[in-house]
Amino acid sequence: MFLKYLSEQEQQLFLELCNLVIKADLKIEKEELDLINEYRFEMGLFEEDYQIKGIKYEEIVKGLKEKSNFSNIKKIMFELIALVKVDKKEDDREIELLEKLKNDFNLDSDMIKSISSVLDELKNVYKKVFDIVG
Repeated sequence: MFLKYLSEQEQQLFLELCNLVIKADLKIEKEELDLINEYRFEMGLFEEDYQIKGIKYEEIVKGLKEKSNFSNIKKIMFELIALVKVDKKEDDREIELLEKLKNDFNLDSDMIKSISSVLDELKNVYKKVFDIVG
């Protein structure tokens, strides 16, 4: 939804974070891979354009702190929270990783709760739309 507004370097680091998020619970779900493919499509950054390198968490966070403004960090968190929610199995390890990111990026807990709430509302709106259009 917001990833096209990130620089290419931010997009690459975002994909590296996605990789950490989907591996956090030691299970990679189809829904997670599908959403990452949607993210890649939105960014125009397909697997042939950028392959996950397995960059360490600390390097990713450092890179994003250096390259991203606060607005882009919030966009990244929005999409990562959506990724955690997509398989409807919010694992404690995934939540812990989001909490660590929240702290490392100095984000407010209320903002994270708001993002989560908005994503739930958005899911309900999409369901209603699909119910109408078939």
